[in-house]
Amino acid sequence: SIGSGSRLIHDATRIQEAKREILKGRSVSLTCDHWTSCANENFTALTAHWIEDNDYTLELRSDILECFLHKESSESETLAYEFVEKVYEKYS
Repeated sequence: SIGSGSRLIHDATRIQEAKREILKGRSVSLTCDHWTSCANENFTALTAHWIEDNDYTLELRSDILECFLHKESSESETLAYEFVEKVYEKYS
């Protein structure tokens, strides 16, 4: 069994808190990807990229902040509004 819904929510919350801590105080670059599946469903993802400094070694790191199915228009203004709304809910 996958686990109870409350356990999954708890784990998802812990993951979001960990992401928030990782990105805190860093310079971050964001990329946005949009694609249509074979089933003709529209998806959009927001990914954060940053450089990790580990004992004089620089490592490029990336993490998906949000990925969602959307049914509204694929125009940039609509996507931007949806992103701001979803990411703000998670990370504020």
